[in-house]
Amino acid sequence: MEIIKSLWKKLIGKLVLPAQAIPLGPASWFKWMAANSMYSVSEQRSLQMVWTHFHHENALNSELRNGKVIRHVYRYRYHVQQWDIDSIELAPYAKRSQPQADDIAILYIWGRSDCYEKKLKRMASDALNLNAMCVSFNFPGVAHSTGELMCFEDMAKVVMAQVKRLKEKGFADSQIKLYGHSLGGAAQILAAKMLQDEGIMISGFIDRSLGNLKGSAKALYQERPHVRRRYVKNILGLPALLLTGMLLGAVGFTVSTLFAAAVSSVLFFTPLLDSIIFKPINKLQDFLMRWTGWDIDAAKIYEKLHHHDHINVVKPRKNDSKPILGKRYVHPEKHSDRVIQESESLHRSLTLRQQQKKEIKQELRVAQGARNRGEVSRLKDLLLTFNHKCSGGGHGDPLDKLVMRYPQQGRWITAQEKWYHFARPHGQHTDRRSKNYLQF
Repeated sequence: MEIIKSLWKKLIGKLVLPAQAIPLGPASWFKWMAANSMYSVSEQRSLQMVWTHFHHENALNSELRNGKVIRHVYRYRYHVQQWDIDSIELAPYAKRSQPQADDIAILYIWGRSDCYEKKLKRMASDALNLNAMCVSFNFPGVAHSTGELMCFEDMAKVVMAQVKRLKEKGFADSQIKLYGHSLGGAAQILAAKMLQDEGIMISGFIDRSLGNLKGSAKALYQERPHVRRRYVKNILGLPALLLTGMLLGAVGFTVSTLFAAAVSSVLFFTPLLDSIIFKPINKLQDFLMRWTGWDIDAAKIYEKLHHHDHINVVKPRKNDSKPILGKRYVHPEKHSDRVIQESESLHRSLTLRQQQKKEIKQELRVAQGARNRGEVSRLKDLLLTFNHKCSGGGHGDPLDKLVMRYPQQGRWITAQEKWYHFARPHGQHTDRRSKNYLQF
């Protein structure tokens, strides 16, 4: 039974974190099969040249003296339990033996289909604009990181280990900022709660994260027509997957068969027998995720955290006459920001407070009538916690393409400015006049 459970844990881990198929790092039969199914030859070559292009561009910036130079680039492997985690540090200043009083370290936790190599320019831009040390890593099995993820808590343990390493380097709790996107946001939430239980209070910013992993899996694999068509396109890879499994022996054959069965259920049953098949499939999915330790209700854990903030993407109203910056044409098949359904995301913690928001607005009107400036300021700040929804983009769009749903300081604040304000509250990122940011 333990062998079967272990196989299911690995299988679900592959489905939860498809970044393990990114064609970087040590080769394996799974990575080879999945990478050739998910990435074109040109995409694979582009990924393998990421570091070369980054170093070339950094050297060119140094020659041009344009203020876009990353002076500290340190790539290292960090041993956490049975895993070797490939990690990176970027900073606009030279290496320091001890952090200074105004230094901050930002730890990035990326989503289910990403590795830090894809985000090097984004982190470099943040390092320049925030004068911060930006740290990131790849989860076990992703790119050059080794090992297997067996449950969701494993992801949180890797995040915790990186935080503790920063503390060992001399950073105080208040100097460490977490940034998690999508699935990385859920891992950040669980890690922050586990750290909080140990007395380590780290602030974090959660970007378009899920609230419930089971609900998001349903939205991702069962409710997106273009995903079904993509699976059909890749069905020819299944026989090769089974053949590879047989060549690897009994264990490989078992894992391959389970994987093929899971994909086949999405391929064939989902379009044909929605009403009949979905219910038992959902029950089986719920049982397997609970049994293997891959289930997480991030929204409930989030409510217990201190010093955390988040944003969510919502679609602009059709009759909205206000200008929404970053609004763009979205192809109908892209299902803008429906990778994680709104009802299953951290947006839930906002909708549940609508009555409380109405009560605060009523209190604000009373305070304004009484000309109580202190109370008015407090209530206005409290209202901002309900207004962290953004419009104008999709799940994976850059933060500068999203805009806050409600204006602040007489203008529309972008999600990038909101994130920068969280990291550097006194950096004037949300003042009346917007700033011009560097782009690496």
